[in-house]
Amino acid sequence: MISERLQYIIDVVPILDTIADIGTDHGYIPVNLIKKSKAKKIIASDISKQSLQKAKDIIIKNNFENLIDTRLGNGIDILDIDEADGVIIAGMGGILISKILETSYSNKFINKKPVLILQPVQQAKELRYYLYENNFKITDEYVMQENNKIYHIIIAEKHHKTDDKYNKITKNKDIYMEFGLINIEKKSELLSKIVKNNIEKIKLLINELSKKSVDQQHIDLLKDRLKNMEDIYYETWRACPKA
Repeated sequence: MISERLQYIIDVVPILDTIADIGTDHGYIPVNLIKKSKAKKIIASDISKQSLQKAKDIIIKNNFENLIDTRLGNGIDILDIDEADGVIIAGMGGILISKILETSYSNKFINKKPVLILQPVQQAKELRYYLYENNFKITDEYVMQENNKIYHIIIAEKHHKTDDKYNKITKNKDIYMEFGLINIEKKSELLSKIVKNNIEKIKLLINELSKKSVDQQHIDLLKDRLKNMEDIYYETWRACPKA
């Protein structure tokens, strides 16, 4: 039985010829992608020999050795040029995912522009900034919850210019990058609860800090963040009856 997070990733992966799962860990994603006929071939890689062995074991158990190729190595360095039509990088920090793309993407993809399915376990804001500012277009994104932890799933592709939607954000950019421009556009019910919860936490924190000898500049920064978050919340969800 795989986790809700991994199942969510599997469900949003489009049907492609060859998919690379970078940092495959136990190999659950590649095996289930084959079971769901999402790809003809999977490349499952991990930097950890021990983790890759676990993936090999489950691949053998399912008799998928001819469909899933396992490789030991770092990031997308394990790929041949233009080998994959889709790349999954899940379960890593957003900054690490950014570094993987920064280091190797342009060397590994010359003619192809693979679909990137990215699931940062933290630092989603930093990953979004990297993608937008390095001519990747975020084509879709999702937010989901598992065991009281929030996860962001970002679908992106290389683009020839900076995304116009990103360029048009003139205020509250940090908040849009934290929660996702497309997630906000979708008026996700879950995201409305997440943003509202953040607003309440900031209010409590400001109230607590105001009673202590805390640098006023720090409180002012929190107040700015609160206002920016409230602006987006009320602009986006105030007309939604479930928000």
